[in-house]
Amino acid sequence: KKKVQKQVKKIIILDSIKNDTIFFSNTSTPKIHLLGDIFDDKESHRINNSIWETEYIFRNGKDNEAAILSYNLYFETEDVMNINSWKKIIFNQMKGLLILSFLIFAFVIALFYYSIKNLITQKKIADVKTDFVNNITHELKTPLATLALATKILQTDAVKEQPTIIQKTVTTIDRQNKRLQKLIDQVLSNSLGYNEIKLSKENVIANEYLSVVLDDFSLSVGDKNVTLTKTLSLSKKEIVIDKFYFTTALLNILENAIKYNDGSIKIRCTTAIKDNFIITISDNGMGVSEKNLKLIFEKFFRANNKEIHNVKGLGLGLYYAHQIIKAHNGKIEVKSSVGNGTTFIITIPLI
Repeated sequence: KKKVQKQVKKIIILDSIKNDTIFFSNTSTPKIHLLGDIFDDKESHRINNSIWETEYIFRNGKDNEAAILSYNLYFETEDVMNINSWKKIIFNQMKGLLILSFLIFAFVIALFYYSIKNLITQKKIADVKTDFVNNITHELKTPLATLALATKILQTDAVKEQPTIIQKTVTTIDRQNKRLQKLIDQVLSNSLGYNEIKLSKENVIANEYLSVVLDDFSLSVGDKNVTLTKTLSLSKKEIVIDKFYFTTALLNILENAIKYNDGSIKIRCTTAIKDNFIITISDNGMGVSEKNLKLIFEKFFRANNKEIHNVKGLGLGLYYAHQIIKAHNGKIEVKSSVGNGTTFIITIPLI
């Protein structure tokens, strides 16, 4: 609702001798309400300012003499208006524009965030590609250099007359050829995602199967300073797995414990039967930083990739293990900190 009021701001008498202020509004003297609606002056807004000036002539007779006095009456008035809930009215009128402005602002922020995130992702991909090229180049150099040397030896006339040296050289060539083939197969097969892995599942007694895998692993590292401790439950519960693939996943984790350990290696494996079959593999290795822990199952990622190649590998082992376990409808978690070893927790559904 709109309300209008006229107020008197000043009343001054002007004559030729002096000015006489009859009324003057200030902070201590409020304006005089002349006409219109009554409302609080604090909520009003001035819309008009007017000045009235009227001339008066006064005749006075004394001692048979006529005296004429003239003066001007000066009025200053002010028209003010009050509109109830004017802020709400203005807001409603501007609401569409405000919403549009907010949406544009949010879109710009989202676009900026997406651009930064995309830039960071592209940088990570570029770093991963660079690391992978460096790693695969390093892995291929040794067998290729050996093959080149062996080829030169076979071309030497003195060697052609020594069957024993020829046989050893051919054996070396064959071994290095198999190593190259293994590297190529590792890149091709270990790059598969969990939905691309074709499983041939069978029922196995969980703890008996795991015990066999651990025993075979212990035999394969018999010449190294490795202590493997296993604490398996006596349960006869069964799981459904592809023994080849699942064994590959477990061996990748166990071999990782050896790769990233520069002292006396201690590996502990325990199992628990709850709603699922739980395998826990712990080691006393160098551990993984919190930053790298989030990336440990990424393809081609190597937590030690900033150092000189003291650890062989392409960064595919843990990625492949993760994909195999996902293909079995299981999950794998990792807990680690620098200098305190690493623990992998594998959970597989029971039958």
